[in-house]
Amino acid sequence: MLGVAIAFRTAKTITEPLAELMPWRSRLPNAGELDHQIDINREDEIGELARTFKKMVVYLKEMAALSEAIAGGNLSVVVQPRSKHDTLGNAFLRMWKDCDRWCARYAMERRRSRADRTRWRRVG
Repeated sequence: MLGVAIAFRTAKTITEPLAELMPWRSRLPNAGELDHQIDINREDEIGELARTFKKMVVYLKEMAALSEAIAGGNLSVVVQPRSKHDTLGNAFLRMWKDCDRWCARYAMERRRSRADRTRWRRVG
């Protein structure tokens, strides 16, 4: 009987925290939801898994904030990939650089066009 109680308690300490992670595990890939809180504080493999999920959510929130800023026309944001292997961060850096280059080219074309119109008005 004692063995059954120990097995039940051990299983419960594993399944309860994993059950808390399960809704989050489907919300992110299926709905893109980043607002779910993970409140698991343990010093074992399940706690490490929860901390990894939390770090991933923080990273994705940072990338979402960058994309919102860039989409809103704010090119003064700082895009800093976490490493050379940071696929998403490096893609954002390339996108940011391209947007900056396109905006500079567009501004130059507008200035040139205005100068051409002004010159045409003077010369006729």
